[in-house]
Amino acid sequence: MRIALDCRSVFHGMGGIGCYTWSLLKEYATLCGEHEVVCYFTHLSPPEPVSLPANFNVRIFEAGMIDERFDQLVLPGLLARDRIDLYHNPTFAVPLVRTSSKVVATIHDVVFRRHPELVEPKLRSYLDTATHRACKLADRLVTVSEFSRREIVKLYSVDPDRIDVIPNGVHQATAARGGRVDRFGLASGGYVLYVGSVERKKNLDLLLEGYQRMTENAPGLLLALVGSKSDDSLPSRLRERGLGARVRVLGYVSPEDLEILYANARLFVYPSLYEGFGLPPLEAMARGVPTIVANTSSLPEVVGDGAELVDPHDADGLAKLMLALSTDEPRREALAARGRERAKNFTWRRSAERHLEIYTHANLASCV
Repeated sequence: MRIALDCRSVFHGMGGIGCYTWSLLKEYATLCGEHEVVCYFTHLSPPEPVSLPANFNVRIFEAGMIDERFDQLVLPGLLARDRIDLYHNPTFAVPLVRTSSKVVATIHDVVFRRHPELVEPKLRSYLDTATHRACKLADRLVTVSEFSRREIVKLYSVDPDRIDVIPNGVHQATAARGGRVDRFGLASGGYVLYVGSVERKKNLDLLLEGYQRMTENAPGLLLALVGSKSDDSLPSRLRERGLGARVRVLGYVSPEDLEILYANARLFVYPSLYEGFGLPPLEAMARGVPTIVANTSSLPEVVGDGAELVDPHDADGLAKLMLALSTDEPRREALAARGRERAKNFTWRRSAERHLEIYTHANLASCV
């Protein structure tokens, strides 16, 4: 089978969808010996050099991760010229013009439809349109949690049998506690960590308020925010709260630095209002970091008993839980152990194998 994997979400500073795509691609490099794989990359630099087997072909285009022109004007001809049997786009979009290629689309979540107030209007409109098209035109749909499947079925009237649920995986830890975090203005065990984009749905105002209340009783703990910055108002919000000296806004960090930051965190907090999966909490759990997540959307499904849950509108409850987990060592150790065990259920190898099964079934269906 000749597979095309759309890798335009993979670039330096990429978000969660890029990590998903990149992780699948690295697993495919050892699993796809019997297939030919064509990878469509953007012109932006990948997070690390691309080294793939001889049966992989990398194509680079002046195109964006979200790019209607490429999706509708370039992609159909490309799939035909490359003689693609199956095309997988991890970022929702599929071409309106049909070719002989089977199409698989991943819909990670539908926050733009469920909570439109949390998404910038132009992006919201694009994602809603792209999801409508994918639900109508894709041969198979993939999503990352049972929660997201229910949302897609309800909001887009899709037959649930067309949607395969494949959870994300988590990479094994590569750094031990004690790494150099002083260059970030932090001390080992002396900070609360958040990893994720800076956008409204991530509920950072609640995190800031809960952290501020918590530090009245634990003034030594700092807060480290890691992830792409799309909210220019964050610095002023920190100043208004008097938190400028206690919050480290680190932006994007390398995978190696992220490992060190995870390994040395005292707590991990993720109070997001809506997630299709929520990979950062699982990464923290896999590294033995006591983790707190919101009790909403897919997060309880993903973390199981490996993290503590909190109401994402209850700043006082969050503050009390953060304080308890930062000071009660037996409780911390028990939660860390449960988190490690829970995270073992999620591997990128298992995820990649399931994706390839779906590719094979979708391709064989065209031969019947």
